[in-house]
Amino acid sequence: MKVLKILLVEDHEADVRLVEEALFDCHIMVNLKTVSDGEQAIKFLKRQDEYQKEEQPDLIILDLNMPRKDGHEFLDEMKVFLKEKEIPVVLLTVSDERNDHERALRTHLTFFLSKPVNAEKLYDVLEAINDLWALAGTSNKVRIRKPSRQIPKTPLPPQQNANNNANNNSMKM
Repeated sequence: MKVLKILLVEDHEADVRLVEEALFDCHIMVNLKTVSDGEQAIKFLKRQDEYQKEEQPDLIILDLNMPRKDGHEFLDEMKVFLKEKEIPVVLLTVSDERNDHERALRTHLTFFLSKPVNAEKLYDVLEAINDLWALAGTSNKVRIRKPSRQIPKTPLPPQQNANNNANNNSMKM
């Protein structure tokens, strides 16, 4: 079974944990490496400094808004030095701005995943990437299983429920 090598570029620890949980819930064998900004990610891909012994990832999960070098700047630089190697990039974003999406699509093979990340969203993106790998005839295709657990919905506290019901009832009148 193939182990998927993923580089996660994310500066918020809570989002790192959410991605880790989503990967676990999709039952993927993964070697996950994490860096906190675009500068470190470039060094990782170029195998510079402390990243000299790292292998190239099969997939990059990239936060759009980061300190020092953001996701767009990373994609621009990555495109220049990785011309021959296509590494799919999943862009993590809270942005709904069309300009952000268009700019990312122009620079590299990019998929979008809105924050917060959960297993269902990640599964859909990984399935699409697997399909592309299958069409390209690469050996990167990995086994992914549908997430097995449901994300619980947090109920409103009783006081808010009562207020919402009162508002709904007054609207019906």
